[in-house]
This record gives sequence, C-alpha cells and structure tokens, in this order.
Amino acid sequence: MTSSTSPLDALDTPAALIDLPRMQHNIARMQQRMNALGVTFRPHVKTTKCLDVVRAQVAAGAQGITVSTLKEAEAFFAAGITDILYAVGIVAAKLPRAMALRRQGCDLKLVVDNVEAAHAVVDHYRTHDERCEVWIEVDTDGHRSGITPEQAALLEVGRILQAGGIEVGGLLLCRIPSEFLEQRAAYYANQNKAQMESVDNNFLRDSDPRMPLFSEKKSKVTFGPGS
Repeated sequence: MTSSTSPLDALDTPAALIDLPRMQHNIARMQQRMNALGVTFRPHVKTTKCLDVVRAQVAAGAQGITVSTLKEAEAFFAAGITDILYAVGIVAAKLPRAMALRRQGCDLKLVVDNVEAAHAVVDHYRTHDERCEVWIEVDTDGHRSGITPEQAALLEVGRILQAGGIEVGGLLLCRIPSEFLEQRAAYYANQNKAQMESVDNNFLRDSDPRMPLFSEKKSKVTFGPGS
C-alpha cells in the first residue's frame, strides 16, 4: 500500500463501515430514553442485521430483539439471542418452523392479526401440544397490517387464543407519522404518473424508432381452437 492509497481501497465490497463511538452514543441514548419511559426496549434487528450491533444493544440494556423473518430469528438464536419477537403475522404454514425454534430453547413470540391465524395457532397446539406466547397486532396507522381498534375481530382474536389455552402476551402497535404517509403516497403517485407518461410518449411502443422492436415481429395471443 502506497502513501497515496487509502485503507478503504483494500476493502472487499460490499462492506459496512461503522463509526463505533457514534453508534455507542446512539445506542446509549436510545436505551436511556426507554429507561426514562419505564418500558422494555426490544430493538428491531432488520435495521442492522448485524450481530455485533445487536450484542451492543443488549449489553446496553435491551431486553430481547424483534425480527421480520424466521431466518433472522434462526440466525440470531444460533448466535445466543433467546428472547425474540417475530413481528410478522404468523400463518399456518410457518408454525412448524417457528415451533422448531421453541423446541431448541428459543423464547420465540408470535403475532396474529386475524381470526384465521388465531385458529391456526390453537389448532397447532391441540394437534402437536406446542404453544407459545402470542401478541395481537393492532393497526393504529398506515393500514399495512393489524386489526383496527374499533373492529370486533380484535376481541374475538383474543377470546379464541385464550379459550384455546394460548397466552396472550400483549398488543403490537406501530404509529407511522402522518407526514411520512403523505410523502409515501406522493412518491408512488409520482412514480405511477411517470410510468403512464412513458407509455403515452411512445417510449414502450414498437412503432417508436428508439426501441429495438419491429412491427413485423409482433406477439400474438391465442385462446384455443378457432381463436
């Protein structure tokens, strides 16, 4: 390495470069905020997907983690993190994989946001004698998933779980600021507008000389004999 060569030039990419003092400061600041509010902090590891960062958060006082996929849960459990919340509505097909983690000693918690999922969890327990703590997701903003507070299904899901012998651990909520929702809606509206303008301007038509298409090679769709 010459004097004019940066150490960064020797890195194999992609690579994550982290300002450790700043990271530690931010972790400590967040944990102090949670402590002041008197709540348990369970960081979402999809933000970093980095075991070293998660270990630093746990060392600072975090109580377990949150994941978006069972693959993440498996990876972090294998690394020694046992208290894990799988924060995506569970479906029947994924229950065997989730329960496999439970059998290995992982304190995996699941989330449901509809009656069908609640019944699936109860049915799995009755069939396989396997159960876990379940949280109910409530839609307080964004309308991506969850049960709105006024829906009768919110209490119904709770009753199904309780009657089926499943522990209801609590509610999962996520408030998205209204300005963020407005920005997201405007972004997708602009994307759709740009796509439509491209079509209207002949960018995607075979008659446009800028496209490497020829009119004599048009595709034809048929629907059976005689079409």
